[in-house]
This record gives sequence, structure tokens and C-alpha cells, in this order.
Amino acid sequence: MEIGPKAWWLKVVGRRPIANTAIMGAAVQVVRPAIALVTVPALLGHLGAAGLGVWMMALSTMGVMGFLNAGVAGATITAVGRASGEDRRETVNIVATSAMVLALLAGLATAVPGAAAAALLDWQKLLRLNGAVSGDELKKLMFVLAVSLGVGFPANVPKFILLGHLKGYLAHSLDLVGALASAGLLILGIWLGWPIYLLAAAFLFPQTAVLLFGGGVLLTRERIAFISPDKFNRAIFSDLLRHGSKLALYQASFAFSSHLGLILVGLIAGPKASATFGVAQRLFALPLTFVATLNYALWPALAKADAAGHLDWARRTYLKTLSITLGVGVVVAVVMTVFYEQIIILWLGRPIETPAALTVGMAAWLLVSIAVNSSDTLLRSRGQTNLLMIAMVAMLLVALPTSILLIQQIGAAGAIWGTVIAFVLCLIIPYSIAIRRAFARPARGPAGGAAAGEPVADL
Repeated sequence: MEIGPKAWWLKVVGRRPIANTAIMGAAVQVVRPAIALVTVPALLGHLGAAGLGVWMMALSTMGVMGFLNAGVAGATITAVGRASGEDRRETVNIVATSAMVLALLAGLATAVPGAAAAALLDWQKLLRLNGAVSGDELKKLMFVLAVSLGVGFPANVPKFILLGHLKGYLAHSLDLVGALASAGLLILGIWLGWPIYLLAAAFLFPQTAVLLFGGGVLLTRERIAFISPDKFNRAIFSDLLRHGSKLALYQASFAFSSHLGLILVGLIAGPKASATFGVAQRLFALPLTFVATLNYALWPALAKADAAGHLDWARRTYLKTLSITLGVGVVVAVVMTVFYEQIIILWLGRPIETPAALTVGMAAWLLVSIAVNSSDTLLRSRGQTNLLMIAMVAMLLVALPTSILLIQQIGAAGAIWGTVIAFVLCLIIPYSIAIRRAFARPARGPAGGAAAGEPVADL
């Protein structure tokens, strides 16, 4: 008897893994800001305002460079999720080893030049820090950042494998434990009066260690060897490299576009307008973190369904998720727009004069971002990295001149409306066309998915 989409889902995946992954992901999203609320005042008292500025600058650099790791993440999660057939576990082992080799090479390519630059460059002069941190401490800080960034590539691979293997709740549990361990050691370091470079090591390396060793233990329990020389597959490695490179460029374009509006407003309209824009953007971006967490949990399940030929289940799940998140998003956007001033007073303790065009633009940006995030997740699960990369780069190229023109015409609100226009033209329209075409094709049977070990071709 043929297994229908719903019966197949209950048999192979079940509902709990996705729900648990989404819940644990949301918990991580709550705990990390809470840690910042606790540690930032302590850092300010220990390092002073200038030292805290150096600290935030350093961690922001880590965040921006994180787009490199996003390429390895995206390729690995999709490849593990799409592994199918009777020998699926063997395929997952092959993907895991090939991904670890790729991550080790990426880590070396990042850490070695970074460590050399940390030792050779005059960071005081380069960053114009005017003695906020001594030159020797600054060099050591940059060395710690370079090594941490390089080690982060292989350390995160077990987490990516667990996510693709529909054990995302275990991966987020590691995130949670690592974040708490890092916060605890950082507070201890502040109490003991450690210099800034040791504080950075205390904050960065515990989470890396938890992800690497804790992830290795969890994978062993799942009978997955995340590094085994006899499991290395050159074709899989090349496929991961190809898709990972495209996703890294995609993520770089997205990361730059996320900061584009704030930068342009500051340059064209001045720092006051930049502050108004930044506050509004942070507030309206908050609901998106929870939407992204839900879609992140669905990603490997959609990949598994697509590879197994269950397009009808994937279509219904995508449409249901999009409808629910957009419906909730409309309510949230309206409430935040109508009561924006009251929310700001409650948050900051005083009002900030904000043009209506800016708050309405932020509400529109929230809604189009929800649509983009859900569609992006489905396309990732199908391995359509060419489309994702081209569309995101095009979005950046359209958003830049459009935002500049609109800022000159209507002020700070022009930046967000430029982004909304670029999202609709370069992301929502092409994504919608690609998804409609994908679901218009006859559904493949369970054997019609990618063969074990076969690279997933772009559609």
C-alpha cells in the first residue's frame, strides 16, 4: 500500500523533532540577548567605555566574518537532509567526513592569514583607537579572534550534521550549554581582572569546545562518525564546496545588505537619523528571529521530503508555514506600528521622534522578510543555490542605488523602502516563480530523489 504524504511524515520524521528544534532554537534566541544584558554592564565597568567599544568592534567583526561558515552550514545541512535510501546512514557518514575536511581547510585558510595579520599589523594606528587598548593587548586580541574564527569551522560541523539529521534540538542544546559556559567564564574573568584578549578567549572558546566535543559525543550516539578517512568522497566534497561557495556569497550579500540602510542613513541624513533608523530596525527585526528559528527547524525535513519525492507534503507544509507566519506577522506589524511610540518609551525610557513613513516601511519590511525567509528555506532544501546566490546579489545591487535615491527624497525612511522594493523585485518574484515551477512538475516517487552519494543538482 502506498504511503501518503501525511503517513510518510509520521513514519519517517514525526512531529516532535521539528517542534523540539523550534523550541530549543527560540530558547537560544532568548538566552543570548539575556547574556548580553548581564555581561555588557560588567564589561563596561572593567574595560571602560573605550575598551567596551573595542570589545564590541571585535565581536562585530566575528559576526560579519561568520558568513564564511554559513556556506559550510548550508551545504552540509541540505546534503545530510537529502540523504536517502536504505544506506542513508552510510551516506550521512560520507557527507559528514567530507564536510569536516572542507571545514578544516576553510579554517586553516582563515586562521593562518588572520594570525599573521594579527602579529604584523599596527592595529592601534589602523583602527585609530587612540590608546583605548595597549598595542600588545590588541595584537593578542586579534590573534585570539583569528584562531577562534578558524577553529569555529570544524567545531560547528557536528551541529550542522545534527540539524540535517533532524536532531536540531540536540544541536541547539549544545548552543545553549556553550553560551552559558562562555558567559560564566567571561564573568569569572571580569571578576579576576583579566585583560581584554583573555576575556575574548574566555567568551569564544568554551562554546567552540562544547560544539566540537559535545557534538562528537552526540554523533557517536547516532552512529555517525564525523571524521573517518575511509569515508571521504571527492564527489561529495566537490559538491559541498560548490554549493558552500555560492551560499557564502549569498550570505555575504545578505549580511552587507542588513547593515546597508543604517550606513547609508548615517552618511546621507546624519547620526541622529541613523540612531532613529537603527532603533526601529532592531525592534522590527525581533519577530524575524523567531520566524527564522521555525524555518531553520523545517529546513532538513523539507530536504528529506523533496529527495524522497513527496512534493505534495513539502508544498502543503511550505504554504501552511507561510500562511501562519504571515498572518501572525500582519498582526505584530500593525500593533508595533500603531503603538510604536509607547513601545519605545517602555524600552528606552523616553520617546524618539520617528517619521510615520519609517515605521510603516519597517512593517512592510517585516512582512516581505517573512515571505523571503520561508521561501528561501524551501529553495535551500531543494539545493537551488544558483538561484539564491544570483537573487541575493541582485537584491544588493538594486537596494544600494534605490535606497540612496529615496533617502535624498524622503529621509531615513528611504533606506527601508529601498530594501523593500529590492526584496520584492529580486527575491519574492523570482522565488515565487521558481517555487511554482517546482510544484507544477509531476511528483516523483520515493525512489526519484537523489541517489545515495549523488550530488544534488541545481534545478
